[in-house]
Amino acid sequence: MMKLFIDGKQADTDQTTAVSISLGIASITKIETGRTGYSKTIRVPMTARNRLLFGNPEEIHAAEQFNQQPHTARIEADGCTVLEGSPMMTRCESTPAGEGWYRINIIGAGKEWVQKAAAEMFNEIGIAFEHTITADMVKQSWTWDEPVRFFPVQRDRFAVTSDTVQQGVRMLTFTDYHPFLNVRALVDAIAAAGGYTVASTFMDSAFFRALYISGRYPEKEVEPLAERMGFLAGRFADATAVADRFGRVYADPLTTISSVGNIVDTADPDDISDGVSVAGVYNRNGCFRKDGQRAAYYPTESVAVGFEYRLRYRSDYRIASRTALKCFDRVYLDDNIEHRYQVTNRNEDRRETYRDGWSYRLIVFDHAEANTYRFTHELATDGTTSIVKTFSSRSTLIEPQTGQTISNPRLWIQSGGTYLPFTGDWALYDGYVAETGQIDIELTVRSSAATASPSTPRYFHRFHFGGADEGMELTLGRETTLRPVFMPHPCEGTTIGFADVAAHEIRQIALINALKQLFNLYFYSDTLTRTLYVEPRETFYRNDVVVDWSEKIDRSRPVAVEEPGADLAQHFTLRYQPGDGSAARWDESHKEILGRWSAPILNRFAKEGEQIYSNPIFTPTLNKTGEYPDAPEASLAQVGDRDRSGNAEENENLNFPPKIVRYCGMTALDGHPWGWPSYDSQYPKIAFHDPQGEQPFTLCFEDRDGADGLHRYYDKAVELYNRGRRITLYLYLKPKDIEPLIVPNTLCHDFRALFRLTIAGETLLCRLEEICDYNPAGGQSTKCIFLKNV
Repeated sequence: MMKLFIDGKQADTDQTTAVSISLGIASITKIETGRTGYSKTIRVPMTARNRLLFGNPEEIHAAEQFNQQPHTARIEADGCTVLEGSPMMTRCESTPAGEGWYRINIIGAGKEWVQKAAAEMFNEIGIAFEHTITADMVKQSWTWDEPVRFFPVQRDRFAVTSDTVQQGVRMLTFTDYHPFLNVRALVDAIAAAGGYTVASTFMDSAFFRALYISGRYPEKEVEPLAERMGFLAGRFADATAVADRFGRVYADPLTTISSVGNIVDTADPDDISDGVSVAGVYNRNGCFRKDGQRAAYYPTESVAVGFEYRLRYRSDYRIASRTALKCFDRVYLDDNIEHRYQVTNRNEDRRETYRDGWSYRLIVFDHAEANTYRFTHELATDGTTSIVKTFSSRSTLIEPQTGQTISNPRLWIQSGGTYLPFTGDWALYDGYVAETGQIDIELTVRSSAATASPSTPRYFHRFHFGGADEGMELTLGRETTLRPVFMPHPCEGTTIGFADVAAHEIRQIALINALKQLFNLYFYSDTLTRTLYVEPRETFYRNDVVVDWSEKIDRSRPVAVEEPGADLAQHFTLRYQPGDGSAARWDESHKEILGRWSAPILNRFAKEGEQIYSNPIFTPTLNKTGEYPDAPEASLAQVGDRDRSGNAEENENLNFPPKIVRYCGMTALDGHPWGWPSYDSQYPKIAFHDPQGEQPFTLCFEDRDGADGLHRYYDKAVELYNRGRRITLYLYLKPKDIEPLIVPNTLCHDFRALFRLTIAGETLLCRLEEICDYNPAGGQSTKCIFLKNV
C-alpha cells in the first residue's frame, strides 16, 4: 500500500493517487542529472485532512499560499521510501457537491554538491590558504601538507645565446615556478561545500593523491595600459665597477664609487651615445625619462605597476665551496627586497677518479692562515701511503708522477706536531681550474607592484648587486633591459590566498567532469549519510555482490535481446584538449596526437565516423631534460606557447592552459645541485608522462613507451559494447527492491551489484541500466533494461 506524507503527516489517498518512478544508471554516469532532481505529479482527494495539511488552497481568500512556505513530501510503499522531495501545489479543482482533488508535483532535491559546483566558479572552492611568497615558502611547499605547491616548470621560449667567459648561468627565480593544486583536496572541498564527504578507494590511492592541476593567476586587460604607459629600456654599453667593502656594486648615477650608473640608459631608439643606439626599445607617451641624472617612470595616470629586470652581467668569482661560487649573487630591487641566489660551482671533484699522470688543483675551502696540510695517496702495488705534498696555502697544484696505479687521495692537517685527517670541506679539481675567474650570469626578476602616478613617479637608483668580496669586479651588460609589468601576477613579497592561484575561468563542475572523463568515474550520492561514493567504472561495479531477481521475472511478457553499439559511432575516441607549445610541436613532427586513444565499435551498423570524447579542460604535457644547465638531468614540464604569445621574455602573462600532472616527489640529482631556492641535491619533479621514472606511468589515454594508458579505465565498457547483449524484460518489483536504488547503502544492492537472471533455462549475470515507470501501487510488472556482463 502506498502512503503519502506531507511535512511528516500522512495524507489521504485514493485509487486515483498513483506515481511512476524511473531510475537509470545515467543518474550516476552523467553528473549533470544531479543538478535538478526529478519531478513527479500525483493527484490526491480534497478531504478534510488534506485541506488542513495543504492550508485550504482551493479557497480564493485563503490566509496563506502553500507554495510560499517550505514543505516536505515522502511516498512510502510497504514501509520503504520510494520518493521524497518538496511538494509544489499546481492545481486545485472542486465541484458544487464539495468533492475535489489537489494536483501536486513532488520535486526531488538535486544533489547539493552538484548544484553548488555547477553554480560557483573554480576560485570559490573553499580551501584555506594564505602565505607570503618567499624562498623558504616555495621550498617548504614541496613537502608540506597544504593543497597548493609551487613546482618548477620550463616556460616555452626562444633560446637566446651570448658570448661567455665560461658557460653562463641562468639563475632560477620565482617566475620559473608555478602553483599547482592538489586534486584530491579540490574534490573534497567541492563535496564538502554541498555537505558531502567523499568515500573513494581510488581517490585514497597514492597515485590519485599525487595528482595536481596547474593553478592560474588572476589576469586583467593590460594591453591598453601597455599601449599608453609601457616602455622597454636598455643600455648603450657595458659598464664595469668594483665591489666596495660591503661587497656591493650600485646602479645609482648619484654614486661615484662602485657604481655602474643607471641600470638602463634609454627607451628611445633614436637616442645615440658615442655613435651607439639601442635597438628594440620603445617609450609610450614618454613615460620613461631622466629626472636629472636618475632614470624614472612617470605614468600618464595612477596605476599599480611592478617592473621586470632582465639582467645580464659578468661577475668575478672565487670558488667558495664544492657547491657554490662567491660572486655577485644578490640583487636589491626597488621593492625593498634583497633577492638572494647561489651560483653553482660546476667544477667536478675528481677524488673518485684520481689517477697517476694527471694534474689537479686542490682547494681547501675551510682554510685558515696558520694551517699546514699534507696530501697523500696509496700505491696499488703494496698499499702503502705516500706523501705527495705538504703546503700551507688555500690551494695548490697536485701532479702525481709515480708510474703506478694510485688511489685514496686524502688531506691531512697538522695539529700538535702530528697530522690528523682533515674533516673540513675540500676538493680536487682538474689542474686547469683556477681558484678565481669570471662567469656570465642571466637573471630575470620582477618587483612587486606599487602605485605610481604623474605626481609620484618610480625611481630606479636604489638598485644594487651584492654578495661579492671587496674588490671583485662586475660588468653590467648592454643586454640588460627594464620594462613595466601591469599584469597582477604575484612575486616575492606578495601575500597570496587560494583565489590568487586558482583563477581558472571555469565552474567547479568542469573539474569534476574533467576527472570523470580521465578515469571513467562514477559518482553515487547517498543523501541520507551525505556520502559521495566515487570510483572508476570497474571498481564502482561490484563482482562480489550478486542480487538474484530471477524469481521476479514476468514470464508472460516478452524478453527482448539486442546487440549494443548501433547507436554509437564506428570509433570511440578519448583525447585531451589540443596541446600547446612543445606538445603541439610534438604532434606536428610525429604526425599523431599525444594523449589520444581510439577503439573500434564492431557493430557493422554503427554510425559512420568517430565519436570524440575530449577532456573539457586539460591539455597534455611533455617533460624535457637539459633545459636547466646547472642540473641538466632534471626533467621539467614544458608549459606555455612561444608561437602564440611570442618570446616569454617579453610576455607579462605567466598563465597557460590547465595541465594535470603527477608529483613524483623529491628526485635526486646526479651530483648537480638544484638552484633557487633550495640549492640541494634533489628537486621536486612533476610529469604527465614518465615511463623511465622509479614508478613508470603515463596520463596519456594510449599506451606509450611501455606505460599503460588511461584507456584501461574504459576497456571493459568498450568490450561490453562489442561483446555484450542488452536485455529488456519485465519484473515484479517491490518497494524494498527500489529503495536501495534511491537511497544507496553499504550493502550495495543497487546499480553497483551484479544481477542474476535465469532466462530460458540460462543463468546470466547482468548490470542494471534502467527501471522504467515503476508504480509502487500498481501491482503490475515493470520494464527493466540490463546489459549482459562479459
